[in-house]
Amino acid sequence: ISHMKNTMPEALNLFGFVGLLPGGVSDDELTQMWENTEWMRLKDALTRASLLVFKTDNKGMFIYSMLPFMSIRAYEYLETDEERRHAYHMKCCRLFKDYC
Repeated sequence: ISHMKNTMPEALNLFGFVGLLPGGVSDDELTQMWENTEWMRLKDALTRASLLVFKTDNKGMFIYSMLPFMSIRAYEYLETDEERRHAYHMKCCRLFKDYC
């Protein structure tokens, strides 16, 4: 994580965001919530650093998530920025309302 802070700190925003979604998040959901496709470049950096993993669901879509102990680290990262954490929580709420 400290290496990522030095090389691509904006990727840690995506790291913190995905950490709020323990069940993972799909390509489409990320594009919808991130509001652009900039997350793809950040996802690549996180995947190369083994901070983010992905699997394919039964529809052939990628689902991005992280190992449980990494979710804790992701939340710790968001604790340092109350405003960002609140904004990410609101994005998650908007996504989850579509499932309920």
